[in-house]
Amino acid sequence: MKKRIFEKAFLSEDLTVYPGLKSDAGVILRSETAFINALRDNLDLEIKYILDYNSEPAGKKKTDTQIIAGIKYKF
Repeated sequence: MKKRIFEKAFLSEDLTVYPGLKSDAGVILRSETAFINALRDNLDLEIKYILDYNSEPAGKKKTDTQIIAGIKYKF
């Protein structure tokens, strides 16, 4: 899903759920939220927040998060 919030800025959300293959297996969830702002015709500023959730992790931690900022150049 992509939503315009300013003239050249957008918010997008992508949610993916992977079910377990067995009936008692958990689920894996990945959510990516991005803010994209066009700086020029071929240059964008992109900031992402990524959340990974595993209901049956191998260790103790069920949720991992990342914040990524970058410049995207379009050819």
